[in-house]
Amino acid sequence: TDKPAALRSMRRVLKPGGVIGLRDGDWGGRVVAPPSPLVEEGIALYARVTALNGGNHSRGREHRALLREAGFARIVASAGVWAIGTPEETRDLAALTHALMSRPEFIERVVAEGWADRDHLAQLAAAWLAWGEHPDAFSNFLLCQAVAWAD
Repeated sequence: TDKPAALRSMRRVLKPGGVIGLRDGDWGGRVVAPPSPLVEEGIALYARVTALNGGNHSRGREHRALLREAGFARIVASAGVWAIGTPEETRDLAALTHALMSRPEFIERVVAEGWADRDHLAQLAAAWLAWGEHPDAFSNFLLCQAVAWAD
């Protein structure tokens, strides 16, 4: 949970000139088309549970700060996109998301927090499967990466 401490430990064991690389998604640039209110609600709910469990869907934008805080001086950041644009890819993403939203741990957490009931969660998960079959389905996720050197 202490990202700077973990990175400081990595920095400590790197030889001079050693390199570390980070890559995380950043949902701030996420696209899901065609729009679906249920799919968007499912994404927001999944992000809430992730945050409650200590995760961060915007971690990618923090790479430079985390590496600098850990003692790295030479840091290069960049970004790319993971595009999901074929029928197979959209079906796979939909099936994965459906599976994640159908996990008992996820359902129990959401219900315990009072964010949704089981029936509504089933509707959200099903909306993903329907989205994945849509002939115009497309999605992308921003991927942020950074490389730093131990000087």
